[in-house]
Amino acid sequence: MLSWWASGSSLNTTKLLAQTVRSSTTPELVDWLAMLLGGATTWGLVALRRRFVWWPLHPLGYIAWMGWPIQRYWMSIFIGWLWKAAVVRFGGYRAFNYPRPLAFGLILGVSVVLTLWIVVHYFAPAESLVRE
Repeated sequence: MLSWWASGSSLNTTKLLAQTVRSSTTPELVDWLAMLLGGATTWGLVALRRRFVWWPLHPLGYIAWMGWPIQRYWMSIFIGWLWKAAVVRFGGYRAFNYPRPLAFGLILGVSVVLTLWIVVHYFAPAESLVRE
């Protein structure tokens, strides 16, 4: 059997979204102000990222920082960012673009292998090896 993450995490997001759509609460002024502030901050990060090549904060990082992926994968994201910053600083963008196909190949390879194992475990259920 698949672990809870593979079998139910996407359903939790869908259920939360459906519950939010069904709720009949009206946004108050503070809610509108919070949305306005969040939108303005995201827009500001987009503008800064487009204007300055060296700008380190990505708008998607701001949007996703409260979710479970950041809690789970923050170290991997940090190591990737640190590696990119070091390569760009010491080798320039030519050195950064050179190993890109390798990085995309690694990501695609991991995705294919994980997808293959999900399909295998769907048709041949087994006990999960992940203990959380």
